[in-house]
Amino acid sequence: MHKRDCCNENGRCRCSVWKCIGWGILGVIGFIAIVALLGLVIMHLWNWLIPEIFNLHTISYCQAIGLAVLSRLLFGGCGHGMRHIRRFHGHRHGCGCGCHSGKECCNDKEGECCKKEDAPQA
Repeated sequence: MHKRDCCNENGRCRCSVWKCIGWGILGVIGFIAIVALLGLVIMHLWNWLIPEIFNLHTISYCQAIGLAVLSRLLFGGCGHGMRHIRRFHGHRHGCGCGCHSGKECCNDKEGECCKKEDAPQA
């Protein structure tokens, strides 16, 4: 995707539907992989340490996933997610242009961004 494909005639940022669907599918696959790996790590650590230390039973893979979810709910809350990361770094990740806050999307030139219509001129 070329930089000029990022802006429409109104200077608004747009994204290819297929690109967005692809990133969505990749995100779901990544989330499932992380949950699967986390379940295995929790199960193996629990079954290695807890039965010997506290004389408790071993747990299954599904119980390890449930334990991870319960721990997140009890101790982690809902978290900030991507909103916190975007606000902290000041980046817009909408169409892959790499524009910063206060900017809408890229022009034809490399690294140049369109100004928001409501943003004050600097």
